[in-house]
Amino acid sequence: MIRSLLLCSALATFACDDAESAKKEAADKTEEAKKAASEAAAKSSAEAQKVMEKGAEAMEATKKAVVEAQASLSKEVDDAERKTTSLKEKIAKLAGEKKKNAEAALAEVDKRVADSKAEVTKLTNAVGTDVDATKAKAQAQVDGLKKAVENLDTTINGK
Repeated sequence: MIRSLLLCSALATFACDDAESAKKEAADKTEEAKKAASEAAAKSSAEAQKVMEKGAEAMEATKKAVVEAQASLSKEVDDAERKTTSLKEKIAKLAGEKKKNAEAALAEVDKRVADSKAEVTKLTNAVGTDVDATKAKAQAQVDGLKKAVENLDTTINGK
């Protein structure tokens, strides 16, 4: 009986030691997994931060390009309007068919001024790939305006 008791006691101790060591091993593995997950999250967070910074830099570059394009195109529209103002004074001095033709050319210039300003304004809201397309469309409108002003000048001055 004592033998049985000793055997049971030894088995119980061995089982407890196994349970404790399994428990400790599980705790160690859990801690390692938590540490690995934490490191992976930190690395992922750092990579996400880099991507966000690059995105912010790209947005800032696009914004700068838009502002520069708007300034350049607005200056071209303003120059065309100044020239048109001086040509309007000459139209007032014209008579007959020449005046009629000049007024028709002036109407075209006025329409193109409005269209050009509208396209330049659209650049403000352009984003991503729309920026290049909007900028090209605005440039085309401004180029059309400049051509219309040249036609008005030719109609008035007969060049």
